[in-house]
Amino acid sequence: MNTSKKPDLSFFQIILPVLFLGIIIIYGLVIRPIFLEQPAFPLEIVFLLASVFAIAELMMLGFGWEEIQHSFIQKLARGFPAILILFAIGIIIGTWMVSGTIPMMIYYGIRLISPSYIYVLAFFIPIIFSTLTGTSWGSIGTIGVVIIGVAAVIEANLGITAGAIVGGAFFGDKLSPLS
Repeated sequence: MNTSKKPDLSFFQIILPVLFLGIIIIYGLVIRPIFLEQPAFPLEIVFLLASVFAIAELMMLGFGWEEIQHSFIQKLARGFPAILILFAIGIIIGTWMVSGTIPMMIYYGIRLISPSYIYVLAFFIPIIFSTLTGTSWGSIGTIGVVIIGVAAVIEANLGITAGAIVGGAFFGDKLSPLS
């Protein structure tokens, strides 16, 4: 199809793949396990089915495979730095768990942090980490895991703790000259 002339799409044609994804998620993750007592669909299958549906709809609307593929690659290339950050965070968390860094930090955190200050520290420690590293996600994935571990052991409210961690990490990320 000529890329300069796009077909006029109705609102329904635009929203249809999103509706299909929602229906597949509800069926695969809610209806199957709860009402039909069958195993839930893996998320990979859910998103694969939604992608196949969206590609089929685009091809029926007159878009060519090369155009769809080119657009997909462009969008993936724009999101690739974020994907690399997530991989790096996963590697750091795994390395810290295997080497004993996170358990050691939890151990000392339990000894040093007073339960009455856990929420304040859960906000300020990620601010420092985020400001120094320039990544809120990295701070949440590293020091946030440690703080959640400490909060779980001292029986603090994990919801409030997680909110403080995320808020502090994003606040520090905005302050950081590296971000």
